[in-house]
This record gives sequence, structure tokens and C-alpha cells, in this order.
Amino acid sequence: MTSAVIRLEVDEVKKWNGEMRVSNVEIVDGLPFLAIHSPVFAAMFFGDFAEKNQEDIELKDISHEDFVAVLHLIYPSYRPIWSGSVLSLLAIADLYDIKYIFNKVEEYLLKVDGRWPFFSLDYEGKLLLADKYKLEALKLQCLHKLESIEEVTDVMETEEYTKFSDATKAAMLERIKAIHDKM
Repeated sequence: MTSAVIRLEVDEVKKWNGEMRVSNVEIVDGLPFLAIHSPVFAAMFFGDFAEKNQEDIELKDISHEDFVAVLHLIYPSYRPIWSGSVLSLLAIADLYDIKYIFNKVEEYLLKVDGRWPFFSLDYEGKLLLADKYKLEALKLQCLHKLESIEEVTDVMETEEYTKFSDATKAAMLERIKAIHDKM
């Protein structure tokens, strides 16, 4: 994977109209959107950090395509999310604390039902993403899709279950209780 490099102007005023280079591709006027949506980028560009005075900032382990997918979501271009970008969008949102990306990806995942066309992500996989990235509405949706005690226990026997947080494991037990109480 290639790294992303952001080119900054040293003058504070010019930073807001600066240019970025991600994998040697120039991206113009991205800094305001990054700083508005990410406290990490805001601190990096305008805070009291070493990066503030550097011409280049290297973002390790981010491909140009993944970074552009993030920019398309935060720019007012309204490009849709597609299934192949979900994992990288969540990883970058987590790395740079971009809540807007979390919200948009969660909205997308709430609408997508069953398995995806480009990679397999069933309810266990969606629940794992919801747990890892604290997407509470998605977590609730996934738990409510489990309609029988057998379905819940089937999930508890998967490899994904071992990766769930204690809170999600407890929510699954509560789901069993709720199903049992309806009987």
C-alpha cells in the first residue's frame, strides 16, 4: 500500500486554500473539509504540532483511492458509498476521528440487507463492524434481525463472536432473554 502525502503552504491563510498530494496525485482545496470533519487533521494542520510547519505530511498506509473515497464523502459532491469502500472508509474514519464518515457509512450499512455483491458480509460481519466502530444503530438492527434463540446461539458459535466486545456479548444475551420472554 502506498502512503499519502499532504502538501501544505506554510502561510496560515494559504493553508485553507492549500494543495494536497496523495500518492503523487494533486488534490486542491481539501484542507478545510478535512479540518472541519476531523479533529485530528485540524490539530495536524493548525494546532501546535510539528506538522503545522511542514511542507509535506505523510499519511502512512493509506492508498490514494481510499483517501479520495473519504474526500468524496466529506466534499459536497455527494458521491455514494459503495460496498467495496466500506472497510477502508471506516478504518480511515477511525484513524482520523471523522464522525461524519462513521455516520454516512452507518446509514449505508443500515440500508444494505444480507450479503453484499462484492464481498461477503452477513449479519455477524455487520455486527462486528458495528461493535468495532461503535455504530449503535447498526448494532441494534443486527441484533433485532436475530429472531430466534437458535439464530443468536449460531452467531455465538462463530469466529466473529470471539472478537465482539463484552458489551455486545451481553447485548446478545439480552436478545436471547427478550426472545424467550416473547414465547
